Order: sequence, then structure tokens, then C-alpha cells
Amino acid sequence: MVKKRHTFGPNRQGVFLSEEDMYLLTTIAEQRLLTTEQIHQYHSTVSKMKIDALRVKLIRWKRYNIVHSHEYSLGQKGCRFNYYRIGFNGIKVLIEEGKIPKSWKDIEISKFSSTKNIEHFLATQEVVVKGITSIKNISSDIKSQNPYYYPYVDTASKSRLIVPDWILKNGNLHLNIEMDTGTESIQELQMKVKSYIEYCELNPDQEHIVLIVILDDTFLTRNKYGDDRSRRVGNLKKLLINTPGLQLANLSVYVLPLKRISDTIGNLLHGLKPDSVRNKIEYALSVGKVLGELNNNFEYNIEIVQDNLVFPPDIKKEIKPDGVIKLSNTSGTFNEFVFLHLMDEGNVKDIHVLNNLSNAIAEDIYKIKINRIIAFYKKTEERINDVIGTEYENVLLGDFNEWTNSLNSEPVFYKFISPYRMEDCTYEGQ
Repeated sequence: MVKKRHTFGPNRQGVFLSEEDMYLLTTIAEQRLLTTEQIHQYHSTVSKMKIDALRVKLIRWKRYNIVHSHEYSLGQKGCRFNYYRIGFNGIKVLIEEGKIPKSWKDIEISKFSSTKNIEHFLATQEVVVKGITSIKNISSDIKSQNPYYYPYVDTASKSRLIVPDWILKNGNLHLNIEMDTGTESIQELQMKVKSYIEYCELNPDQEHIVLIVILDDTFLTRNKYGDDRSRRVGNLKKLLINTPGLQLANLSVYVLPLKRISDTIGNLLHGLKPDSVRNKIEYALSVGKVLGELNNNFEYNIEIVQDNLVFPPDIKKEIKPDGVIKLSNTSGTFNEFVFLHLMDEGNVKDIHVLNNLSNAIAEDIYKIKINRIIAFYKKTEERINDVIGTEYENVLLGDFNEWTNSLNSEPVFYKFISPYRMEDCTYEGQ
């Protein structure tokens, strides 16, 4: 590994820095403040250095004002951690090596240390680091953007419509991170979503995802948030599903607790989430095949029902499911028509559609009577961890993984016993 010596001061003391070190220092500068553990997560994408060795390196860099450190106490004896910002000589080195523009000379980096609500900022960076490290080895197009320098403005009035807590950008895709520490009411969070809707209406050529992250004890702070934030998640989703404009094609809104971010954020940045309409339809067809053809223990025959038999010509997409099936027994004495709806953990729009489908069935707007909805997930862990926040009597839930892995037994479904709890049951609800 090639290293270059950089010296500071009249006595010409200094350090040797590699390209890996340059990447790390650039990251610390651009992200403003990072904990030791977060820096190690970034470093792990380019090096196998242990965290203890990294701590020694950061202490050495601090000695030469390459980085500047702070100590954060969790309020308990012995419970504390360090976080860092770039130092004066760190800026000097990065400019000399062409890693950052010369305009950084004019930035008062000492103000990074006076960031208000440090818990909120560092928790946001926890989400950012999970996002960047999940894709760093796959795509170099991901940009981590401080929203202060990339404001979302109304082009007519030049006023700012919304300022995210942070932005991750991949081409035309903007992943806007909103960290919820509980200091704002869910009504205030809804107002933020309304501002994103307004911005997306003005900029239909841009694609935006709003990721509202509910802070939990995954990231330690002086406050105890607990491991189970399901009520906060559910209450926010319940409010958001009735927000006008939520169905904009260029906007998606996700609400997830911090502990569930790792399984989602990389797929969001890769464009693998949310699913396209085509993928949703294909999964619905696969459910019909798995339950109707491959599982001999499911006593019903399944037939795919064509759209023209179900939907009026002017049907809105908010009340159109991903598939329609007819269930019947062998003797032909039992027939039911069922909607299939693919769910994506955290995706508010999917619950919005589920809510609309349930209401539309109750209003009897379709050409045929729809008896129930099967809302299903791709993965078991998504079904287990998702919070819907509303109880539906005419909805059964399930997941594709469980159905395909248990073809030799009767398929398991789940019914609501509260907005936050479900229990397993048969298709008949028993």
C-alpha cells in the first residue's frame, strides 16, 4: 500500500497517509460528524482494519489536528463514545490531494462541533452510513449530500419547501432521510410529507423516496427509546395513509424503526424497492400458482380472474389490486373472489392501497362481490416486522417464503387481533 508523508508545523512532523486514509478523511469531512463506530463502518468498505487499530489511528491524527474529537456521555458511569469532525490540517491535506475543492478553506469547520441536537444528527448519520456501506462496493454513483447545500425550493418563489435531515442520491433517485427522535408530533411529520408531495408535483422528472426512521435503542443515546417502536410507527402510518397526493408516481414514503433499516436502504438506493407494477402482478400470479397448483394440502382450486370481469373501465389505480383469484372447492359448492396485494415492509403507499381496497369492497363498487383480500410479503421477516397500524376484518396476511417452504402442509395465513398484533390461522380464519 503506497503512503505519502504529510508534514505540519515548523518542526516538520507529520504522518503517512494512504489512499484508504484519504477516502476516510474525505468521508469525515463530507459527513461533518461521525462516531468511531461509524467511521469504522466506512473504513470496512476499503480495509479489514480492526476498530481498535482505527482508534489508535484517529488518536494519532488528532495529535496533528487532522481530525478533531469530542466525547459524548450517555449519562451512565463509564458509558460514553467519541465522535469526530475534520481538522484544519485534514482540510489542508485533502485540498492538496484534490479530494475536496479549494472552497473548503472558507468553511468554518469548527461550527460542525456546535451542531444542535447531536443525538439527532449522529442517529441520522447511522442511517447514512448503513446506506452508503450497503452499496459502496456495488455502485460508485451514490452521492451523500448535505441538504443545506442542496435545498428543495419552489422555483417560482425561490423559497425552500423542505429540508431533509440528509440526502442520498443515485442518479435521478433522491433518498431523503427524516430522523424521528419523538420531539416532533406525528402531525408535524405529516406536514413534512405534504411538503415533499408539493415538491414532487412541481418536479415530476425527479424520483423521490422519503425514509422516515424511528429512533430506537439500536443507536445508544441518553434517552431510552426502547426496542419496540411499533406504536409510533403504526400511529404515523395510520395518519399518513390519508394524506392527499400520496399516490404520486414519483414519490414513495417509508416508515421504519432504525433496527430494520439495514434490510431496506440498500434496495431503495439500488431501485429494487419499491416494486414496479409489473413485478407486483408477477408475484400475484406466483401466489396463485403456489397455493393452487403446488400445494396439494390447500383444499381449494384457484383460477386467475381477468380484469374486465372485475373492474369498471375507469378504475383508479388506488383501488386496483395486483391480482384477482377465484377460490372454489372440488364439488363446486363454494366460490370466493379474492384480491391479492403485495406488501413491502415500511411502504406507506402499500397500506394506503390496502386501506382503499378494503373500503372499496365495503362500498361494493366492483362488478363482482369480493370476499376478502390476501395481503402478502415476499419474505417472512418482512411480514413479522412490518407494522400496519390499522386492523382490517376482511384481510388475511401471509408471505411468499413461508408458503413456498411448506408445500407439504396446509398454508398458514395471519389475521389481525389488533392494529399491532396478528395470529396464525387457516384460510377460513380458524
